[in-house]
Amino acid sequence: MPSSSPTSYWNLQIPISLSISKSASSPTQNHQFHFLMVFLCVQGLFMRSTLDSIFKVVFGSDLDSTSGLNEEGARFSCAFDAASEITAWRYVDLLRRIKRALKLGLEARLKENVRVVDEFVYKLINTKIAHSEHHGKQDILSRFLSLSEADPKYLRDVVLNFVMTGKDTTATTLSWFFYMLCKHPLSQEKAAEEVKRVAAVTGSISELYPPVPVNPKMYLSDDTLPDGFHVRKGDVVASQPYAMGRMTAIWGDYAGEFRPERWLNDGGCFRPENPFKFTAFQAGPRICLGKEFAYRQMKKLSAVVLRFFALRLSDKTKAVNYRTMINLHIDVGSFASFLGRILSLLNQSWTMVSHTDPRIRENMECNNLSSIMIMSITE
Repeated sequence: MPSSSPTSYWNLQIPISLSISKSASSPTQNHQFHFLMVFLCVQGLFMRSTLDSIFKVVFGSDLDSTSGLNEEGARFSCAFDAASEITAWRYVDLLRRIKRALKLGLEARLKENVRVVDEFVYKLINTKIAHSEHHGKQDILSRFLSLSEADPKYLRDVVLNFVMTGKDTTATTLSWFFYMLCKHPLSQEKAAEEVKRVAAVTGSISELYPPVPVNPKMYLSDDTLPDGFHVRKGDVVASQPYAMGRMTAIWGDYAGEFRPERWLNDGGCFRPENPFKFTAFQAGPRICLGKEFAYRQMKKLSAVVLRFFALRLSDKTKAVNYRTMINLHIDVGSFASFLGRILSLLNQSWTMVSHTDPRIRENMECNNLSSIMIMSITE
């Protein structure tokens, strides 16, 4: 599949690096000043980058939201985020049905945002259908189009499912990843020295800050749970990975602590946990199909940032809160500030650096420590 080859996938990460390096390499009065403080809303940057990756690999389309030059893509991204946030508030809005009937408040905004999302997605589908006979691309959406029974509504649901499960989950994990590195400078230094350690850190992060903190499921028929509890058709039962990641009964006496090392075996290699214990990616027949894609993307993006930047919190006294959305977003503006390392490197073309520095590519393919820090946070 051309769109997901290692080379093309690597090139997908170039825009985010350019966005960061351009911010870091702005002119200064003292050209011998080797470090520059750069404030970035990294969570938004990661969300745009992961969205671009999904559209390129899954749909074979260049959304280009990272550069901000695609106005149509930017409208879709904003509408999708707004619809996601409003949907989360529906769980606690007792007047939701009345507002929906009268088209008031958040329900009116939700309807408008869904219209923008649908308009964009159906246009994407129609474009793919129109060009399917002339292009031999084998992205995932093209394969769905080959199904004779595939109708536009079904394809629209497929597109939104991929965006929903792949965009915010990866971006929020990366955001918590860098937040925890800011709070634990020693782990940051170790990760910067050995990008392989990123896997250990990301595991530890997913342990504590799972991208989907509450995971509800609706029963399609009457059933009995293993403990004998009876559920009826239509009942909603939710597991809570966020709470589970802090339970001593599951993780021992050090539950709730940021400990990437417990995701390593005695030889220092990444040791995956039982998916029924570490439920950030679910388990069994419903395990996340994009798990390995997410790990690869998180390792590559984090390696790019750690290769060129040191990080610290912009305000150590400011508490980091949660934003009410389906995923566990950080509700803070620019929670991290980046100290650019050696501006002369940043002034070079990132494309040239990424292809000539063997350390970057070599570290990208390592699966040891770099899987683990992401895990601890999603736990």
